Amino acid sequence: MSLTALLLVIFNADGSPATQTKKNLEILEQLYSALFAEAFSSLPGDTICVIEKLAAPVDYAWVIENQLYKGLLKVGVRQIHANASLDNSMRVLYKPVEQTISYDRVGKKELERKISVAIFCQVTDSQNRLHFSELLQRTHIDSVAGPAKDLENARLSFTSGQQKKSLFAALYEPVLIIATTGVVIFLFYSYRSQ
Repeated sequence: MSLTALLLVIFNADGSPATQTKKNLEILEQLYSALFAEAFSSLPGDTICVIEKLAAPVDYAWVIENQLYKGLLKVGVRQIHANASLDNSMRVLYKPVEQTISYDRVGKKELERKISVAIFCQVTDSQNRLHFSELLQRTHIDSVAGPAKDLENARLSFTSGQQKKSLFAALYEPVLIIATTGVVIFLFYSYRSQ
C-alpha cells in the first residue's frame, strides 16, 4: 500500500481525521438501551415478563421495543410475552413521551447534535406490587462535522432533526419586513403630501 493511499484511509479528503461518526439511529438505540438498563436493574432474574405499551403506536416504537427486549434478556428474564395475562409474571408498562433531535451550527462545517429521549416505564409483579415507576430521560450531545443529512436515515423520519436558525437568519426576515413597510409608508405619505 502506498503512502498516499494510507493517508487517504486515515484522513478525509479535506484533511480532517477520518472518524466514524455514529448515525442518529445508533445513538437512539444506545439511549433507549441505557434507559432500560436503569429500569430493569432491580428486576429479579429468571422471571417471566409481560410487555404492555400504554400509548398509541409511534413510528419509532420498533426501536424502543427492540431495546426493551434486549434489556430484559440482559438481566436474565427467561420469557417475554406481549399483552398477555400470565400468573407469576412481572408486568412491564411503557409509554414513549418524547424524542427530539436538533442541530446547532457551531462552526463553518461543525454542528452540535443534541438527541433527547424520554419514556415512562413501570414494572409491577403478579400481585400488582410496584417495583419501578419513573419517567426516564437521557440526552446525548456531541459535535459532528459535515451535513446533518449524513447522520439521518431518509427512510426513517424519526431520525431527522431540526436545525436551529442562526441569530442572523432569525433576525433577517423581521428586519426586512419592518424596513420595507417603513419605506412604503414613507413613500405613501411623501407622495400624498405633494
